[in-house]
Amino acid sequence: MRRISGRIVSRGIAKGRILLSGVGNFQLELPAGADRHTDDPEAELRAFYSAREQIKSELEALYNKTLKTCGEEEAMIFRAHSLLLMDKSFEESVRVLIDDEKLSALYAVHLAGKKIASVFSEMEDEYMRDREDDIWSVAKQLILKLDPTQSDLEDESELTGGADEKLIIIGDDITPSRLMSMDRERVAGMVARTGSELSHTAILARSLGVPALVQVDIERLCSGEYAIIDAIGGELIVDPQAEDEREYAKLVRKEEQRLFDLESLKGLSDSTQSGRKLRVCANIGDYNDLRTALDNDAAGIGLFRTECLFFAGKKLPDEDEQLEMYKKMLPGIP
Repeated sequence: MRRISGRIVSRGIAKGRILLSGVGNFQLELPAGADRHTDDPEAELRAFYSAREQIKSELEALYNKTLKTCGEEEAMIFRAHSLLLMDKSFEESVRVLIDDEKLSALYAVHLAGKKIASVFSEMEDEYMRDREDDIWSVAKQLILKLDPTQSDLEDESELTGGADEKLIIIGDDITPSRLMSMDRERVAGMVARTGSELSHTAILARSLGVPALVQVDIERLCSGEYAIIDAIGGELIVDPQAEDEREYAKLVRKEEQRLFDLESLKGLSDSTQSGRKLRVCANIGDYNDLRTALDNDAAGIGLFRTECLFFAGKKLPDEDEQLEMYKKMLPGIP
């Protein structure tokens, strides 16, 4: 039995078999076996644009899936990834590297992604630094589309097969696209070597109710090992013993009781023990978020992320469309 500490980004308890996904961080080095140069730049450009269009369609599908599963704010992650994918400066960097430097599309995407990601990695603001992961998520999808042999999901058939056993996904980093593409019925939890509470994958994990840890030393872990994620105490327990299983059962019951107790607080006055009145408000991105906030007893809206309106459709909303959305939502806001 091994206990490995980690940083909690999505609270909960889960157990299952480990499935390694992306161990060996290829953000730092060119994927093994990748061709660096080409004798046919036009073919490489065609391959890049073809891969980009395929991923654009896949991101749109993930947007729609996440919209139904989680809500508009979480679904916007994939609209943001689409904007990064179609970014003119990124496209121009790739084109120049292929046309002028005669580099392969695979290598050009890697270098262009690395250049843009480095800008974010040096920013002081933690939220902006975490956007580096979004750059790599998009670049990674392009690389895997250009060369499927670089697929980093070990034993992928284990995930999509007919087995009912729950899985704990573990990797250097787990992209939002990877998480939302997985079989939610089988994914019990996730663990990553890198990441923070502000990463988009962590945001999705919380929305889905998937227990998750980051900043975990995953070096000696293997697919098939049995493990427990304690995303309350901040530990990954590998090869747990009978006593650990009993403790796990206690934690599950305790967490269920905590959630039940929270439900019982709905409808009560928001105040401190000294009697000071408070307003506990929620952040929303659209009408569905408003309904969820009110269903969970929010006293009002703290932040209305109006930018969601600009990501939700295939075209930018005009003034009349924005006005109609506000008129629809305002009567429901306390």
